[in-house]
Amino acid sequence: MKRFLTTILWLCATYVGFAQTAIGVKVNTPLHSFNFFNELTSNENYDIEIYPRIAAFNSGVFAHFQLAKRWALQTEVLYRRETLSFRPKNSSWDTEERPYYEFDYLEIPLMMQFEGKKPVRGFTQLGFSPKISTRAAFRDKGSNEVQDMEYYFGTGQLHINFNIGGGLLIERSRWLLFAEARYSVNLTKMATNSGSPYLNFREARSHTLTFSLGAGYKFSKKKNDTPPTEEIVAPTEEIVAPTEEVITPTEEVVTPTEEVNKEPITE
Repeated sequence: MKRFLTTILWLCATYVGFAQTAIGVKVNTPLHSFNFFNELTSNENYDIEIYPRIAAFNSGVFAHFQLAKRWALQTEVLYRRETLSFRPKNSSWDTEERPYYEFDYLEIPLMMQFEGKKPVRGFTQLGFSPKISTRAAFRDKGSNEVQDMEYYFGTGQLHINFNIGGGLLIERSRWLLFAEARYSVNLTKMATNSGSPYLNFREARSHTLTFSLGAGYKFSKKKNDTPPTEEIVAPTEEIVAPTEEVITPTEEVVTPTEEVNKEPITE
């Protein structure tokens, strides 16, 4: 597990130097987030009613990597809490009396995101979330004691969630803001033992719908804008004109002084 987390963090840190990246904080709005469970069976000789819990918690940090003009990868490290309460079917137990379970996880969503082109744009996302169980607890009816459920659910167990969502993103020169809705469901078994109090979680499915807000600071891709330090050296040698003068001939052209004697032609 440590190797897996180290690999994810190393890949994210490496990619920061090659793409436009935003790193920030993401918090869900508890009053608009909830989770519910299905495929639960009763460990008792009576039927049990399951109640979804509002105020599910799912918050942490994120890194947003712009892969292409309309594609992005968003990785997150979140603290996640899933809860449920229940009561025997047709009983009169009110909300405060109902027993409940709590499950805490360290979640690492890996989401591929398709975005619009404008600075204010919509987006859709799809991905998976490895999550590591850190705590499982149970409180029974009429008791203030919270019992450790590690024996039934384990700690340090790796689970996988499937996620799909969408939202609105606002991009500024140095900031990235978004509002998001995301649905997730677990793909792996929740429990390692089927004998937990009241309920059997072996085949249970946890469904969570969260509404979140995020804000991140953008780190632009580094460019080498340093001008060259070497100066362009102009040639120092002067062009030397020839120093030798062109000498004109001093000898005069002498015409012959002797006369040409012509003899008469006789036949």
